[in-house]
Amino acid sequence: LNQMIAKAMGESLRDVSRQASQLTRLCFSAEKEIGRKFKTLRRSVGSQQKKLVRSVDRMERDFKADERDFQRYGERFSEETAKGEQKIEKVTRGMNDRAERTETELALYGNDYTAKGEMRINQTLPRAIKSTDRMIDSAMKTFDNGVKQEARANVRDVKQLEREIDKEIKDTQRNASMAKNEATRMFDGALRGFDRNVKELSRGDATHTIAMNKAMRDAERTVERIGDAVEREEKDSESALERMDTSLE
Repeated sequence: LNQMIAKAMGESLRDVSRQASQLTRLCFSAEKEIGRKFKTLRRSVGSQQKKLVRSVDRMERDFKADERDFQRYGERFSEETAKGEQKIEKVTRGMNDRAERTETELALYGNDYTAKGEMRINQTLPRAIKSTDRMIDSAMKTFDNGVKQEARANVRDVKQLEREIDKEIKDTQRNASMAKNEATRMFDGALRGFDRNVKELSRGDATHTIAMNKAMRDAERTVERIGDAVEREEKDSESALERMDTSLE
């Protein structure tokens, strides 16, 4: 009977050792898998950061190009305005000269001709000024419409970029949460099996008790080490996401 009991205890102890070894291998495998997933996550975060930096650089270049275009438009508008003013001044001088000549001639040919000449001057000069004003107004409206269209296009591009980055951040957070939940489920299942084996052997002698306690401590240390690794990876992921949010702002 003692031999049978000893044999049963030995087999139970070997089962506990096998369970502990399996738990340890499972923990190490889960640790490697979590490390791989978080490594992939870090690479994805780094890639998104690079994309964000490139997008910001491209936007800055576009803004600078728009600023240069705006400056050129302003210079061209100033030149056109100056030319228009010169034309107006030239027309005004010509009209004044013609008015003076006409006035001299009208003084010679009589009051009737003078009245007709003054009426013609009063009709011609306002028409010339109105035509020049219409040209200037048309140029200003064309320029304003071009600037507004460029601004709307830039706003649409920025909003599209923000939506893409928000989607990538949400996908990254969801993948990290799924990996953590899967690891927790595997750990809990392995620990429940280990606890059942420990309870079955809890009636053994002191040698078995020492062996069980040692196996339990080893398993707890392994689980704690993996838990610490998961926590570190979560902190690293959160830090990366915060940096991405800061870059986006």
